[in-house]
Amino acid sequence: MSNKVGLQEGSFRDIRHRFDLPAQMACSVSRQVDTTYKTLVYNVKTTAAAWAAGHTKKRYNGLDQTP
Repeated sequence: MSNKVGLQEGSFRDIRHRFDLPAQMACSVSRQVDTTYKTLVYNVKTTAAAWAAGHTKKRYNGLDQTP
């Protein structure tokens, strides 16, 4: 899931209970996960496009395919 609202609603209570975090920090965790996930997807797509076009020989080492 890459929707930060849905991610927060689905995991807020579990994060607070498991790690004993305050509410604001538990909200920040789900936002950070969402942002990191979207960045990884973007990097995979742009690197694959550049690689296919012959602009680079490097491959992105984060994710092999877009989830």
